[in-house]
Amino acid sequence: RRDGAYTIFYMGINLGAFIGNFVCGTLAAVYGWHYGFAAAGVGMVILPKDGRFYVWQVIPGTPAERQGVRQFDRIVRVGTVATGGLTSEQVVSMIRGPSGTPVAVTFERSGRRGTFTVTITRAPIVVPSIFAGRMLEPGIGYLHLYEFQNGVSRETRVVLQRLLAQGMRVLILDLRSNSGGFLHELRAVLNLLLPPGLPVYQEASSQGTQVVRTTRVPLLRSQVPVLVLVDESTASAAELLAAAMAEHQRGTVVGMKTAGAVEGSILVELSDGSAMSVTIQRMSTGKGRRLEGTGILPDVTVELSTEDFLQGRDAQVARATQIARQRIGRTASAPA
Repeated sequence: RRDGAYTIFYMGINLGAFIGNFVCGTLAAVYGWHYGFAAAGVGMVILPKDGRFYVWQVIPGTPAERQGVRQFDRIVRVGTVATGGLTSEQVVSMIRGPSGTPVAVTFERSGRRGTFTVTITRAPIVVPSIFAGRMLEPGIGYLHLYEFQNGVSRETRVVLQRLLAQGMRVLILDLRSNSGGFLHELRAVLNLLLPPGLPVYQEASSQGTQVVRTTRVPLLRSQVPVLVLVDESTASAAELLAAAMAEHQRGTVVGMKTAGAVEGSILVELSDGSAMSVTIQRMSTGKGRRLEGTGILPDVTVELSTEDFLQGRDAQVARATQIARQRIGRTASAPA
C-alpha cells in the first residue's frame, strides 16, 4: 500500500471480500445481489426473484454449507419473521450478526414437503476464489471461478490438471456472479486457456494504451472446447476473460448479458474503515471493443425463470452440459 491506496488494481463492482459492510449496504443493493454475511454471517449469496428470496450460492467451507443449505433453497423466515413483503436489505440484516451467535432460517426446497428450519451459527466468512472444480459427468469438467483474488491462477491450474487427469474433454467455465479481481491473476488465467501472442485486453490511461497479450503455451489444449457461463453479475475482469475466449473463437458464451462494468480501479481506504473504488484506467477487449455500459451478449441466451428457481433447476448449467455432450460427440466422430 502507498498513501492509503492499494497499488494492485482491483476491477469490479463488488468489493465485498475486501471492504465488507460498505459494499453489502450500497453497491450490492444497486445490482440486486446480496450477501448473507458481513463481518460475520452464514455464507449464503441471496437472490430476490419475484418477491421471494432464494439461495443463489452457498459459499464453500461456511456454516451454511456445513448445515446442508443448498442452491435454490427458498428463505421463508428468519427467526420468527416471515420474509414476504420484506426488502432484500431487511432479509440480509436479519441473517447477519455477531460471530458465534445462532440464527434460525426456515427454508422450502424443491422435492421436499413442507418447510424446514436450520439453525446456523454465524462466523467470519472467507470467500474462496474457486467455488467448485469437478466432473459433472464423464468427459465434462466444471470450474466455477468466483473471483480473481491473489493465487487464483495457481488454484485454477491445479483444478484443470486434475480434471484433465480425470478425462475431461470439454470444460464448462462458470463466471456467473464473478465481479472481477486483480489484473495479474486475469493475465495468468488467460495464459492457461489461450495460445501465446494473442491480444486479450487493452489498458488506456494518461500514459497511453497498452495491449496485453498471452505469453505462454496454455495448459488447456485447443482440442478441449470451452463453454463460458455468464450472467448479469459477471463483471470487469470476468467480462474480459469471456470476451477474450469469444474473440479468439476459443469458447462459446452461454447465459445472460453481462454487467458492462469494466474499468481499472484502485481501492482507497476511508477514515471509517470502508473504502471506495477509484477508476484510473479505461479497459477494452483485446481487439479494442469497449464493454463499459454494454457488456457481452452470449452466443446462447438462457434465462433462469421463476419456475427454474421453484424447481431447483439450473437451466444455464443444463444447457451448457447439453452443448458439451454435442461437442464430445463431434470430437468422437472426427477422423483420426
